[in-house]
Amino acid sequence: MSTISVASEESLNDAPVSIASTTGAEGVTFDSNEQTNLDDMIGVAEPLKHTSTLTSIVDQKVALIQKGGAPSVHSFLYTVPHLFTLTEEQITGLNVMLREYSEMDIIVDEGTLLTHVFVLASGTVEVINTKVGRASIVGHRRVGSITAPNIFGIDSVILEKPTEFSYHASSLTTLLLIPKRQFCELFTRSPMFSSSVSVQIVQTLSAFAVFEDFCRALFGLSSSSVCGRRSFGEGGYKLSIPTAVSIYESSGTVVHKLMHSTAIDTDALHYCVKRLPENITETFLITLSRSIPNYLSDGVAFSTTISLESARRRRGAWKIAEKGQIIVMARDGFTDIIDFVTNLCMLIVETKKIRLRLQRLASPLAIDFLRNLLSMDEAVSKTAVRAVLAQLPFSETEIDGLMQVWEGSAIINVLYNILLHREEFVVHVDVNLSKKFSQDPYQKWGLCINRHIRAELGIGGEEALPSDLTIDIIFSSNITIKSLLCSAPEEFRLLLEKYIESQASTTTLKNPDDYYLYVLAQVLEEEDSMREAYRQHLEEAGFIMMEDSFMSGLVVDLINIGKLPISGINASLRYAAKNRQRMQGNSFIINVDRTFGAQVETILRTLVLIFGDYIRSVNLTGGVAGVVGSRGDVVLPTRLLFSKQSFGEDSTDETRVCNTDGIHEKDVIPFLGEGNVALHRGVCVTIPGVFLYSDSVLRLYKVVHGCTCVDMRSSYVARQVEESHRAGVLKRGVKRRFLFYVDTVPLNNDGDSESYTQKGDVLFSIYATARSLLNLILFS
Repeated sequence: MSTISVASEESLNDAPVSIASTTGAEGVTFDSNEQTNLDDMIGVAEPLKHTSTLTSIVDQKVALIQKGGAPSVHSFLYTVPHLFTLTEEQITGLNVMLREYSEMDIIVDEGTLLTHVFVLASGTVEVINTKVGRASIVGHRRVGSITAPNIFGIDSVILEKPTEFSYHASSLTTLLLIPKRQFCELFTRSPMFSSSVSVQIVQTLSAFAVFEDFCRALFGLSSSSVCGRRSFGEGGYKLSIPTAVSIYESSGTVVHKLMHSTAIDTDALHYCVKRLPENITETFLITLSRSIPNYLSDGVAFSTTISLESARRRRGAWKIAEKGQIIVMARDGFTDIIDFVTNLCMLIVETKKIRLRLQRLASPLAIDFLRNLLSMDEAVSKTAVRAVLAQLPFSETEIDGLMQVWEGSAIINVLYNILLHREEFVVHVDVNLSKKFSQDPYQKWGLCINRHIRAELGIGGEEALPSDLTIDIIFSSNITIKSLLCSAPEEFRLLLEKYIESQASTTTLKNPDDYYLYVLAQVLEEEDSMREAYRQHLEEAGFIMMEDSFMSGLVVDLINIGKLPISGINASLRYAAKNRQRMQGNSFIINVDRTFGAQVETILRTLVLIFGDYIRSVNLTGGVAGVVGSRGDVVLPTRLLFSKQSFGEDSTDETRVCNTDGIHEKDVIPFLGEGNVALHRGVCVTIPGVFLYSDSVLRLYKVVHGCTCVDMRSSYVARQVEESHRAGVLKRGVKRRFLFYVDTVPLNNDGDSESYTQKGDVLFSIYATARSLLNLILFS
């Protein structure tokens, strides 16, 4: 054969190969003019080198399947990597096709989308690099060889990407073709098979190698980064931001779709700007620290600092004097630093595009044009701002996006700063030795909560807590829990109705009752007097509110369930539990908000050490990135997967079963109503940052592990509960509940962004998930 193209899956299913059940193979057909005895073909296959134990297992499987008179081609599959983990039923259910290739035949051309996985039964296959460029000068280059028995094409089938290389037969070669659909179905039927395949892919997937390089750039000390200090790394080190940006540009994260385009990715800009300090475009020197640096610890320098905010990442940040320097408090030593630098790299890539675009202007120069507009009134209309931007080299779509990122006349100052700044950031990671002698901020939180509980119960610090005390811990949005457990009083509702009429909002919600909750959150952000009045209302209802914008960035609510007025609990919750008794007595809810990544594990460990056996349940809810479904869907995971390969530890991910007894579908479905919100069951994988949200990584976990969503906290919570059980500091039987709503779907290339999507798309699911958990906490 000179050239053989891979047939489609449908055509193969229409013409299955007939395989005789006897030792002869006269009924077997090949894509060749010659027919070969199947037993002879398998007999010349090169043996797979197994350990003695593995060989014994394979021999037993082969003997078992041949004993039943099954085709010998299926028996052979037990000698193939990965496939030996399958059962007899799974092997015999495969619709396998045989093909034979002569020497120098092309099996698969480079750039082919495979519809089958190839099992090499005999012969040798050469892997050839036929890429253009250098290859066009020096000719085709041999990458390697595949010898029988072996399997190839797995990566292309799972990741749905064209083949990177060309595959040629170097001798008389026989292949078994397994349809893509059947091969992928095996992952849901055999955990051993999915684990075996996953180990191979993650070891070769470039996204994980790039992430390891990124971590080395952030955490790997070098002689240049420590500036020749006597003690290596003492006092901190400087990051090489150009190196970090260069590695980031190889990440392929789907959050930054237009990374390599000349078009400005306003979706990516919106994402990163909301997660960085508000003055980031006028900052040159950034200090990342886990504690207050020595030169600020005496409090003198803080007289010249200004507190900074970020919309989506609650980190303590301060602007120091007027010299373009800020200090940022990292909430943990790994995931938060990765997140901060990732967003900074995203900003650098996009602001460079903006700067190069503005530098096109020749007369007048962009810098002069913008300088003359710096005095523009802050209250200027959007129309006036748009008219100014229309004179700059931006498209209409880019102008719309930029005005979403920076509101009003602030965009003029930002563009001016971008021209002056030239993406010149110096980032210093502070290694403050004094933190060894300072108290853990999370222990301060835990002890503060303990004091408030004792005050509520009327017992002193030396007395033991009552034996009937129960504590439910929930990691959730504080405003959501407040509005569901303590509805706004009647006078508030009248004000909210007037606010709704004045705003003429177009937001539509599936549950009309949610609209008042949504508007309440908006009003509390804008009206100081309303916020103070509502705070007093919450305190009367048993809420103790604590907030730390200095070190940990946490917002914690301690809720005395015994003080909650039944009339203040949301009507949907009361209706769902109308035939059940609300919890009374010494019962408290600890709601922790604004947690991120590995920080949640440290917080939970502190609470477990302080309250131990009094803890009745641990609950986690929040937004996740869905790999199935649509924005606004709900996910009730069956297993939690900890991506250990992300940390470079090993290639075996940790799997934990969850939601087996604490929460079930019947506890969630009543709160979803009859709308179009879907409830997904499956695996939730924990990945330490959007850097790894590449198409390949997400498809790997979706296809091989059956993942429905990706988050950054769940496995940390589950791991801490598990370790606390083993250490004996947490009793068995503590309920663990994980329930999420889909906030974004990265694999959908529909261009949607959180800046353009109506909040109403997910508000219903936010309240539905919170109601489901509160219903179990209050009335179970």
